[in-house]
Amino acid sequence: MQFYHQNVIKTTKVVNLPMQKGIKPLIFNLILSFCLIGCASTTEPSIKEPDFPTPTSTIDFRQPEKLVEWGFYFANQSDPKALEVADSLYLNHEPSFRANAFFIKGLYGINTQQLEWALAQLDSSLYYNHMDADVHMERGIVLHDLNKTEASIEAFNKVMEMDRQNPEVYYWLGQCYLKKADSLKASSFIQEACRLDPNNAGYRKLLTTITQ
Repeated sequence: MQFYHQNVIKTTKVVNLPMQKGIKPLIFNLILSFCLIGCASTTEPSIKEPDFPTPTSTIDFRQPEKLVEWGFYFANQSDPKALEVADSLYLNHEPSFRANAFFIKGLYGINTQQLEWALAQLDSSLYYNHMDADVHMERGIVLHDLNKTEASIEAFNKVMEMDRQNPEVYYWLGQCYLKKADSLKASSFIQEACRLDPNNAGYRKLLTTITQ
C-alpha cells in the first residue's frame, strides 16, 4: 500500500537560444546540442526529501509545519522516527495538528503492515478532522485489505462525497465489489476510473479481466 499524497511532477524545460548576428549556423547548432545534452543528463529524485534537517543534525521539534512534512516522509520510509514526530505534534503543539499526528501514525502502521493498529490511528485522525478525504481513502484501503468489505465501501463512499473526480476511489470500489462477486457493479466503477484516468494501464487491465 502506498500513500498517494505527495506526487513529484517532473517538468521538462525547453531552452531557446536566440540566433544572434555573428554566430554561424554550424557553431550555433553545436552550442545548442551541447546544452540539450547537458539538460538531458540532469535527473530529479522521484521522492523529494524535506529540506531540513540535514542527516547529521537533529529535528527542530518547535516547528509543527515542518514536523508534519517530516512525519509523512518518515512514515512512507517505514522509519520509527515517524512515531516520535507524531507524538511531538500531539503533545507539544496546537490541537489542530492532532489529526496529522494520528494520520502519520496510521501511515507508518500501513507501511509496516500493522493494519489493525493503523486503522485505530486513522480513526483517531478522523475524530479530530472527519472531513479529510485522504484519511478516509487510506482507511478504506486498510479495511479492504483486512477483508472488511462493507466498511471499506462505506469509507470510499465518504471519499466520493468529497471528491467525485478521484479515479482511485472508483478503482477501489470496483475491487470491493469484486470481493463481493458482483462483477456488474465492479465493472461500472472500474469503467469510471478508466474514464477519469484513461492512461492508467492498471485500470484498463483490470477492466479487461472483468469483462472477458
